Amino acid sequence: MPLSFEVEADAIARAAIPEGEEGVYMILDIGRVRSGLGIIYKHALLYTSTIDIGGQHFSDAIRRQVGVQDDAVLTSLKNERGLLRSGGSDDVYEALLPTVSALKDEVETRITYWNTRSIEPGVRTIEKIMLCGGSVNMAGLPEYLTEVLGIETQRVDVWSNVFAGADMVPPIARRYAYGYATAIGLALRDSIEQKSL
Repeated sequence: MPLSFEVEADAIARAAIPEGEEGVYMILDIGRVRSGLGIIYKHALLYTSTIDIGGQHFSDAIRRQVGVQDDAVLTSLKNERGLLRSGGSDDVYEALLPTVSALKDEVETRITYWNTRSIEPGVRTIEKIMLCGGSVNMAGLPEYLTEVLGIETQRVDVWSNVFAGADMVPPIARRYAYGYATAIGLALRDSIEQKSL
């Protein structure tokens, strides 16, 4: 029998936003077929939305442009070349740009909505975009979003609230850990509630 239900973005925020930070953060969880978006203010989830663009759309764009069919090769192209311009063959960049730009447009629409509906204009401006999910390893993605949206964007450190100041972290490569943000946030629920008592 379930004891409680929780919005995914709320759990992710627990893992993604450093303890003690009171600012306004946007969580962008890029999954395989969709992206979840949440806006957190003073550790409270105030807005959520879903965007129908995910990692599979990026792979499909490369597949159409480059002709590669193997999923492992597509993942490697996304993660190693992605949105980086090499000066040589930019076929991966050119393939990804329309889809990533569409994702950016959807995020920008949510930012505009948030900023125009705020009861405290200018006070609750989004300070940082935190990226997580299984499809955030694309090379150059945080830098691209920072540049086009004008908001600092970074991949989350999912372990920051688990092992604060510790030398030991689980033997999971960082690129895989981004996909565990929800699970880690759920696991942190009890410990954070205990601290607030």
